[in-house]
Amino acid sequence: MALGVALLVLVLGLMFASGLSQGKTAKRKYIVWGTTTILIIAPFFSWAVSILFAISQEEGFADDVIVSVFLFNRTGYAVNRSL
Repeated sequence: MALGVALLVLVLGLMFASGLSQGKTAKRKYIVWGTTTILIIAPFFSWAVSILFAISQEEGFADDVIVSVFLFNRTGYAVNRSL
């Protein structure tokens, strides 16, 4: 169920970004796709990967740990990079 939600949000986010970027300038497309990558693709892709890893390891705790590491690592990187 959780994997389906993550993949559904990924697909909907890609469709939304594709719709927003059609007919726009190159600069606007980079802004739309950069924002989409940061807010939609990265967190939900890492969530889907962590769920698959937890299933393969047969350990539900692995999912929680990997998601938190990915999210905190990406957030810290984004904050440090913008300074």
